[in-house]
Amino acid sequence: MTEEFLWECYDNNIYLLFLPAHASHVLQPLDVAVFGPLKRAYRRYLSDLASLADSSHIGKITFLYTYDKARREAITKSNALAGFKASGLWPVNLAKVLMNPMVTETPSPAVTAISPAKEQDSSLLKTPRSSIQLRRALETVPATATQDPTVRLLFRKIGSQLDSQVFEIEKQNREITVLQREREEYLPKRRRKVIYNGNAEFAKIPAIKKAREHMWRTLQPERTANRVKKLKLDDLYT
Repeated sequence: MTEEFLWECYDNNIYLLFLPAHASHVLQPLDVAVFGPLKRAYRRYLSDLASLADSSHIGKITFLYTYDKARREAITKSNALAGFKASGLWPVNLAKVLMNPMVTETPSPAVTAISPAKEQDSSLLKTPRSSIQLRRALETVPATATQDPTVRLLFRKIGSQLDSQVFEIEKQNREITVLQREREEYLPKRRRKVIYNGNAEFAKIPAIKKAREHMWRTLQPERTANRVKKLKLDDLYT
């Protein structure tokens, strides 16, 4: 990411924004709260049609009919608003993005698939660290155990408390990081790898461009070069 490229974007009213790793998916309201219900509704209507007609072929008319019904059911104002809220875009909630497991957790390498029974047992043994992980764990519990409204309310409160604690821990970790960096300012300097911050560099590009133009006008390299070319060897000794 060169300074010339940053200036070209700034000069053409193109403002760059660098997102945290793995954050693009969780910032899309449609992916968060609309496409999921749409897929489930489409599969349900398609399954209903398959039970009535003994045919596995899905033609264009069948697809359009089924998708239209699923679209009317899933793509609603309430789901759209839920998507913006869950992604933290509106109302603005930075914790929704920064605390999302897809952003905070490092992607693990692919492992060999295990049987559903073992997968269910291992998910129940893990301690939930957020409301999302708590809901995933509850999905493996028989529905009869979570049908009581009081039980559901209790788990919602537990999930909210988990999110609050995780947010506070992350906030304190960031404050500790800032203090550690301030402490390092007083220690002997060491050569270390520079972490590139695209957002900070783009914000400084107008000042950098202005300083370069001022230096160019002051030094006047073209005029100085022409004067040097006109000099004769004898002039250098006078």
